[in-house]
Amino acid sequence: MADAAKCERRLDLARRLVTALASEKTRWASSIVDLNKFLELIVGDVLMSAAFVSYAGPFNKKFRD
Repeated sequence: MADAAKCERRLDLARRLVTALASEKTRWASSIVDLNKFLELIVGDVLMSAAFVSYAGPFNKKFRD
């Protein structure tokens, strides 16, 4: 009897865990869509960052003016 109760309790906990994680599927799916959008823009973002660093990096304000 104790083994059956223990098994029933574990089964209940597993069901609750699966139910709780079901909402994570939709959240992960929307995160994947968002990350794919950001992935399309990352090349331009890196190019702009590199251009700024190469312009502002070695020269001080007096030299740039």
